[in-house]
Amino acid sequence: MDSPIDWELLARYLAGQCTPEERDAFERWVAADASRADLVATMRRAWDASGTLPPRLDVDAAWTRLSARVGIRTPADARGAATEPQRPHVLPFPERRAHPRPARRFGRAAAAVAGLALGAAVWQLALRPDPATDPFVAARTYTTRPGQRAEMRLPDGTRVVLSVASTLRVPESYGDRSRSVALEGEAYFEVAHDDARPFRVHTARAIATDLGTRFGVRAYSGDAVTVVVREGAVSLRPTAAPAGSPEPPREPAAVAAPDSVVLAPGDLGRVDAAGRLTAERGVAIGDHLAWTDGRLVLADVPLAQAIAQLNRWYDIDIRLADDSLGALRITGEFAAEPISDVLRFLTAPLGLEYDREGRMITLRPN
Repeated sequence: MDSPIDWELLARYLAGQCTPEERDAFERWVAADASRADLVATMRRAWDASGTLPPRLDVDAAWTRLSARVGIRTPADARGAATEPQRPHVLPFPERRAHPRPARRFGRAAAAVAGLALGAAVWQLALRPDPATDPFVAARTYTTRPGQRAEMRLPDGTRVVLSVASTLRVPESYGDRSRSVALEGEAYFEVAHDDARPFRVHTARAIATDLGTRFGVRAYSGDAVTVVVREGAVSLRPTAAPAGSPEPPREPAAVAAPDSVVLAPGDLGRVDAAGRLTAERGVAIGDHLAWTDGRLVLADVPLAQAIAQLNRWYDIDIRLADDSLGALRITGEFAAEPISDVLRFLTAPLGLEYDREGRMITLRPN
């Protein structure tokens, strides 16, 4: 190899966190030299098998050199050694056939989704640029790629299952005076309750506070934040006031937030893009948390929403030739089906067809 490899870029590439431009440029760089291709293939196998790059490559040293070059101190530099959460491990997806539910009228269809690629969660230090605005600047970051999920335990014994294409940040100070984590994506929590130190999940639009609970949080970028409760109770509040409303207090411990709800078992709370908070009682919790067992359940959802989930589960890029198709409804429960079957179930009942070029799949009317 005539030029050194960028270890940070390699880590982001393996974790599926590169931009499309970065990914294309990196793959061109790899394809230009057979030895680079062999090295990256080896790293991919090691990554998928263990969740980390092999120690002999000394990625920590490379990361330290990078941090020094851009003038950022790592959490270890700033705080010294700290108790770390348990390293995550990959959860297998069950090998089973899916049984799509019967198609419904008005274009509702059954579809099958599985064939999720196994892989390992990324374990790395999070270096955030602005400590003044990001309370999680000194944090451990756990990331799953599209098609991966992982399980871990926090230092207090709280169990976390991280869904596909998700990121969880755990502050180095977790458990000292408070227990807060930041989530982008989806996760399931079985919380070790502690009255003196409430467990909080921070997302872009809402904060969920444990009141003795097993619950799931869904908070993908661009989507509404939803919280479903399997056991116990969760307090949910928006992080900002709804559009056109006065801004709620920034410190919930000082003044009770006016827009909040306590969710009981079987409840679903939602905070939409405008900051509006709603709640539903008696929802099908099993459907919402089926992903923890390796199943994807879509219950009468818009095709656009189904596509977003499929892209995360399969690490593909499904697009619509006409945005109006996104309003079509679809219902299905999926596991262990190849992508070709998924596309057939996805298109035939809706009167669609598809073109495929590599990872990109375009759906259009027949």
